[in-house]
Amino acid sequence: DAQIILDGDALAKDHDYFKFGEARHSPDHTLEAWTADIKGSEYFTIRVRGWATGVDLDDLVEETDGGVVWTLDSKAFFYVKLDANHRPMQVWLHRLGTQQADDRLVFEEQDSGWFTHIHESASGRFCVIAGGDHETSEQQLIDLTTPDAPPRLVAQREEGVQYSLADRGDQLFILTNADDAIDFKIVTAPISAPERANWKDLIP
Repeated sequence: DAQIILDGDALAKDHDYFKFGEARHSPDHTLEAWTADIKGSEYFTIRVRGWATGVDLDDLVEETDGGVVWTLDSKAFFYVKLDANHRPMQVWLHRLGTQQADDRLVFEEQDSGWFTHIHESASGRFCVIAGGDHETSEQQLIDLTTPDAPPRLVAQREEGVQYSLADRGDQLFILTNADDAIDFKIVTAPISAPERANWKDLIP
């Protein structure tokens, strides 16, 4: 039989406005981090629901962009906090059972023209911190087995150079317009040394 974890209609019935953000289950398949905006403010609040109980934990993380990436031990998650101008500029780590005031700042973008988002890598091994504007990008990796380690920069931002990545084994596969690749190309780089100097063309 189907088990309903989140019922949007039921959650919305006491609110004039309700919008789901994202729902992400924990790696151990016991918890569901879910986000919603109940004010029309475009700030999403993160809650965590137990699959067995159907009840939300006490954890409450507010003023986020709605994205969540779990650590592999299912005891914490990363999120992006919006500033007063609704810009996604900061990545934070929240540990279950603690207050948001105790969360740890992981990364803060200093360029107000850039936007920061997070997602899991293709393998689920890393949290990818993806930043950029319309012409330039920069990405960092956090190993989800060691969430307290500092983010590892893939390739430093260069004006006009865009890239995105996927991981497999000990390699990164990077889609980029570097080296005047107008229609983009795919390069590889070792995860242990992903900087631009180590990029090798796979599909020019």
